[in-house]
Amino acid sequence: MGAAVSLVAWRAEQPTWAVLFIVVTALLALQLAGMVLVAMPRRRGRLVVHHRRGESDLVIAGSPWPRRADVLSAVVSWVGLISGVLVLAAQPSATLDALGPVLVLLAFAVGCSWAAGRYLAGLRPHDRITVSRHGFEVRGSGTTEGFTWGDVVGFGVGLNGLTVLARGLVDTSVPIPALQLPSDPVLIGEALEFYRANERLRGELANGAALDRIREGTFRPHAS
Repeated sequence: MGAAVSLVAWRAEQPTWAVLFIVVTALLALQLAGMVLVAMPRRRGRLVVHHRRGESDLVIAGSPWPRRADVLSAVVSWVGLISGVLVLAAQPSATLDALGPVLVLLAFAVGCSWAAGRYLAGLRPHDRITVSRHGFEVRGSGTTEGFTWGDVVGFGVGLNGLTVLARGLVDTSVPIPALQLPSDPVLIGEALEFYRANERLRGELANGAALDRIREGTFRPHAS
């Protein structure tokens, strides 16, 4: 659809609008690709975790692809802005209607560069869930929120697997974004529920034994 609109704009002698629609289409495609790559290979049946020596937490790891898409989006937006400026300069008489798309491209370039710069500077790290003896911490969209095990009474899956639900008292729940985690949301919920319900086994999270349990699948409800 974006390519078709760009072609119509070009034939209508509105080249800067054509460049704008091409860039918007490319940016949307990059963001979609970043999300799709999280689930490739399929997330079903996968639980991606790690435990670094010397640390006391188990980390349900996030994917780098959405943030890498931000960097590529910045490159595309600047190429689009330069193209828009060159097309505008090539017109015999630039009008406000032709200048508008270039200003929008400038806004895209600034916004995408800001997001990419934060990622490259380490200010916008990958989403993840950190599980410890005392509770769990959710990092997503640049913010971090911590929970104790006493804050929840169970876990579930919401929005067809886009979130993991941390259920509280009085039928309340907090959605934990799972779109950027290359793990099966069902397994994430089951792992969290296992350590919520088994207080005496939470020491495994500090010594790395939780990795063996996850490899063996004994955290799952149906495991013997």
